Amino acid sequence: MVYTDFKDYFSSLSELRKHEVVDELFLILEKGENIDELGEKIHICPHCSSPKIRANGKTSYKAQKYYCNTCTKHFTENTNKVWCFVKKKDEMKTYMYGLLSGFSLRKNAIECEISLNTSFIWRHKLLRCFDDVSAEEYKGILEIDELFFPVSQKGSRKITKPKGTRRSRSKKRGISEDQVAVIATVDRSGNKGLKVSKLGQITKESVAEVLDGKIENVEVVCSDKHVSYASYTKQNKLKHKTIMASHGQRITEKVYHVQNVNNTDKRIRDFMRPMNGVATKYLQSYLNWFLILEKIKNNTNRLNQLGTIIFSSTQALEYYRAGASMQHLLGT
Repeated sequence: MVYTDFKDYFSSLSELRKHEVVDELFLILEKGENIDELGEKIHICPHCSSPKIRANGKTSYKAQKYYCNTCTKHFTENTNKVWCFVKKKDEMKTYMYGLLSGFSLRKNAIECEISLNTSFIWRHKLLRCFDDVSAEEYKGILEIDELFFPVSQKGSRKITKPKGTRRSRSKKRGISEDQVAVIATVDRSGNKGLKVSKLGQITKESVAEVLDGKIENVEVVCSDKHVSYASYTKQNKLKHKTIMASHGQRITEKVYHVQNVNNTDKRIRDFMRPMNGVATKYLQSYLNWFLILEKIKNNTNRLNQLGTIIFSSTQALEYYRAGASMQHLLGT
């Protein structure tokens, strides 16, 4: 059976199987995922990526400590991983169960008996493991479209919008800087990308930021009649087909359409709706979470893929500490 999203797959399982899924993920966690071609575990320094390390005693909780001969720093296998500094490691299983089930922050906090703030931190540490999950290249027929989300400054210390309007809808007609643009790309092979671009209307530069270096094998670009797509395809000498769905046009020459990317747009909105307005500075993290579930939803190795991505990331804590990637859009 082909599931429309990962939540459908997870909710279709029996309660016993759901818990087995989470247990399998954490078995991957315990084993570690830095494995070479021979199946041997690889230890490298999380600070400088040097393999010149040596064992250096154990921590109070019996975890192996290491010393890097290159940067002279100490670390453990947990350093900068998603579970680093997590005191209630056993509750992470319950939390992962809730995250895969689509629980809200508050519901997950109640289920795990943690504070709402801790629930927020755990979620975003997990989400920051999914940076750079968009397709590395596209081929054949590429569909591209833009969608817009209201700007939300929830959680920002410096508010640039008038008081009381952090989450309010724009009072301006059409597309304005009260909305943030997301560029969605899908090719016929299933490669997808979602990129938070800029406030207001997109430009040719916005499209270039998304597609440059990924279109060597692209033959045709399908889009609406936005001038930015026409300018970019003309500059890069790409064949461009325009489809005006608002005028009732669905397909041209029996093969060119934007139905795949429009379907992706709809499912993104359905995915985001239960979040009740994601802060713009965290929007890219949620889009990445959507993409990773899209990648694994119909793959028989979905558990290994998800576990590998989450638990092998040596930059989860570093990314989380660095702050939200889209903060610059708001000027805060």
